[in-house]
Amino acid sequence: MNPASLLNAVTPILNSKTAKITMDISAASTEGELMVVVKPLVGPVSDKAPEELRLLSAALAQPIKVVGEPDAIEEKLANIVEEQAGKRNGWANRAAALDAAISAAAAKDAKKGPKKATEQTTAAASDSPGPVNTTQDTDTSTDSDDSTVSAGFDL
Repeated sequence: MNPASLLNAVTPILNSKTAKITMDISAASTEGELMVVVKPLVGPVSDKAPEELRLLSAALAQPIKVVGEPDAIEEKLANIVEEQAGKRNGWANRAAALDAAISAAAAKDAKKGPKKATEQTTAAASDSPGPVNTTQDTDTSTDSDDSTVSAGFDL
């Protein structure tokens, strides 16, 4: 396995939100095969962040797992990364846009200064979310060990 080729294979998933990855290489359950797991590292997301940003970050953090013969694993990994790179980069761009909007709103609020007590109470009551649906239909079936599943985003 040529390290430069393996690094070239994972480079397309590096972006503004997943600027760092870890890679685990281990023996697979089948003799003569290896398992490579690429784990994109996404920074923490505030629990106050919008649902869309939390879902995007979860999708970007989904690992990529490839199992195969050492000679074929680089090509398999490169193919999977190539299939997912466009979506992952789109998600990263959308997440970065949401981060920028949140930062801009926070800066705007900081310039306004503190609200009066009655304004804060009224704002808090009107900003409280209604009931949240925590159930989500997810397909937990997988076609192979090489598949990845993300929270609400198809890879």
